[in-house]
Amino acid sequence: MSAPDSMAPPPFAGESEPKASVSPETAHDLRSLLQIIVGYAANLRDGVTGPLTPEQVTQATRIVEAADSAGALLSSGGGEAKSVSIEELVREVVSLFEESASSLPVKLVVTCDPKVGLTDQGARVRRVTLNLLSNALKFSPPNGTVYVSVEHLARSEGRAATGVRITVADQGPGIPEGDRGRVLEMGKRLERDRLLPGSGIGLAVVKRGVELSGGTLTIGDSVGGGATFVVELPAFAG
Repeated sequence: MSAPDSMAPPPFAGESEPKASVSPETAHDLRSLLQIIVGYAANLRDGVTGPLTPEQVTQATRIVEAADSAGALLSSGGGEAKSVSIEELVREVVSLFEESASSLPVKLVVTCDPKVGLTDQGARVRRVTLNLLSNALKFSPPNGTVYVSVEHLARSEGRAATGVRITVADQGPGIPEGDRGRVLEMGKRLERDRLLPGSGIGLAVVKRGVELSGGTLTIGDSVGGGATFVVELPAFAG
């Protein structure tokens, strides 16, 4: 039964009222809370804690997207994107998975180039790292290790601006060379993975974010088995 007119919601915030400002400290705390939501929702979406129905996957995906968008809006202050620490972003995302990794158990190892500085692509760096980590944990064997590295990319003959390279490597079954394009398609999964929890969405999100940033995504083999995902993004949007 629909709500009576007297119960109708007030006008959308901002239509007739002045906008409230958010202090940097409050914005930071809100971003941290939103990333906790994103981390748990991504674990649900990707089946890290158990299988979901297709409708549940859809709902979890919407939670991830909504919270991620809200975090990006806070980072930009509603206007132009602000510069943020790449190392801080990556370590913040990794921390969201520490509890899940410990329960599997899987070890998380993070290394960061001291030359890595700031970026105005914070939302994309965060989204890429989150989805690659979620994928790596899903395919990691018990007592395995997931390696996350962040490197500074200097200007060079083939690179007009500085950038960042994010590498996530696991010790899972790896991805055959002929299937590496397929796993990046929305909703596509390898036949061998049909019985595993997951939605085939996370890696497609990574691919889309990388492309929108003008970056590159490469899939390779990890030393000793497993898959390695290498993402290169410009530190600052052109």
